[in-house]
Amino acid sequence: MPSSRSLRFRLGAIALGAALSVPPAIAQAPPPVLRAATRLVEVSVVVHDRKGQGVADLAAGEFDVWDAGQKQAVALLRVERTTPAPGAPAPAPLPASTFSNLPVHASGAVNAITVVLVDGLNTPFADQAYARRQLIKVLGALTPADRVALYELGHGLRILHDFTDDATSLLRALDRRGLYTGPKLDDSNPAAATTPDADLNEFLDHANRAVADFQVADRIITTLDAITAIAQHVAGLPGRKNLVWISGGFPFAIGMDAWSPNESRDSRTFAYDMERASRAVTAAQLAIYPVDARGLTAGSATGAGATGGRATALAGPEAMRDLQQTQDVMDVLAARTGGKAYVNSNNLKTAIRGAIDDASVSYVLGYYPTHTAWDGSFRKLTVKVTRPGLNVRHRQGYLALPDEPVTEDARRAALADAARSPVDATALGLSVRIARDVPAPGFLRAHLTIEPGHVSLRQQGDRWVGTIDALFVMQAAADAPVTVTRQTANLSLTTQTYEESLKAGVRLAQDLDAAQCRYQLKVVVRDAATGRLGSVSARLDTRR
Repeated sequence: MPSSRSLRFRLGAIALGAALSVPPAIAQAPPPVLRAATRLVEVSVVVHDRKGQGVADLAAGEFDVWDAGQKQAVALLRVERTTPAPGAPAPAPLPASTFSNLPVHASGAVNAITVVLVDGLNTPFADQAYARRQLIKVLGALTPADRVALYELGHGLRILHDFTDDATSLLRALDRRGLYTGPKLDDSNPAAATTPDADLNEFLDHANRAVADFQVADRIITTLDAITAIAQHVAGLPGRKNLVWISGGFPFAIGMDAWSPNESRDSRTFAYDMERASRAVTAAQLAIYPVDARGLTAGSATGAGATGGRATALAGPEAMRDLQQTQDVMDVLAARTGGKAYVNSNNLKTAIRGAIDDASVSYVLGYYPTHTAWDGSFRKLTVKVTRPGLNVRHRQGYLALPDEPVTEDARRAALADAARSPVDATALGLSVRIARDVPAPGFLRAHLTIEPGHVSLRQQGDRWVGTIDALFVMQAAADAPVTVTRQTANLSLTTQTYEESLKAGVRLAQDLDAAQCRYQLKVVVRDAATGRLGSVSARLDTRR
């Protein structure tokens, strides 16, 4: 019987009968990584006519694109619709003991999706209750053509229900969850101490500020982690990706250069999390639709009677400043990502319906920038159409971030972040088939198949080479600690093998101790050349 020391990481093209064996000592050596000299920048665009209806018949020649004022040649145009092509075959069910992050298997035929994020972490309790009542009305009015996922942000990101067109199922999932009651938001905004002793007040205020600093920092990281996880989860899905974010306010601001804390804190503390979120949102082409959970606010230009709905009373100029700051952040966040902000309104239905309708038809424009300044600066994007009378909406620009670092620490961090995420990453299409008692009783073999063309390979002499990092996270029981195995595979394919892999995908296999993953196995795969991630969570113990 093989021991854990003799486990080997096998790889090869799925079309080939034989697999290549890679000794662990070679597999762990840090490989050279190819960096692309040119990059394709993609921009998701929605176009409406004067009546607000989506326009679906524009050609590439009708679009003009400017990058920081420099006109670009459109190299790609893709029209994306929520309606499947006529005669499209229904997705085949997955074979037994096979798990996948591919949307066609994970959630049916998906052409465009909308994620609704209920943000309890940054929303006062009363506003949560109001937003929930509005959300119930919205979910009850969904049509069979709408595909919506429902997530919650509290102590962390939680999936209430992944993509579905079943409104009843979404309502049941929402009903099972109560409102978030954690102390982080209240502790972030402590009231001044009012004891008769001035020295005691100073001591208490200092202590409360320290707690507030900690809680604000925790909310920033938790919120950015949630954004990153959602972006990575939808990155591999076709069509327009929308995030409707129902919140009472964000613990950070979004400027033209970077994400930054709202408070006067050292933004360098969050630099890694902010850059990771920016990269993920940009790579996924995720359009964000912020919705102010407070609804209509009294004292604003629009009176409460205008909608007959709820009006939140604002006490004093400080509350008005906080409101203005929050709504400014929402406006900028929507503009940065190509979404639309909904503030000072009691019509939550309009916000979600607007996001869903934006996904009904959209365009993806691609171009190769003429600039070479990948220095982290913000580059403004402008997209216009030559046909008169049309309204165009797209993200305002992008951060020209340099290539991700390829240090060993960076590679480990990327894998660990994906392993901790509550949702699977989809930028690399990945399927995992579990074979039990292979290669011997007490073991199982995880057969991984990476979608054709998803792995970046470069020609080196008569070979095609690339590097894949993989993480296997095993759990013996629901309350048991995890056991982690990491492997790195250096691919070296012949031309024939390479051509076969483009048709049928790339296969990797790992033998694991079945006892260690009796409950669950999560597999994370990362292409070292591009940083693209794919992950699959496989629940192996199906008992309820």
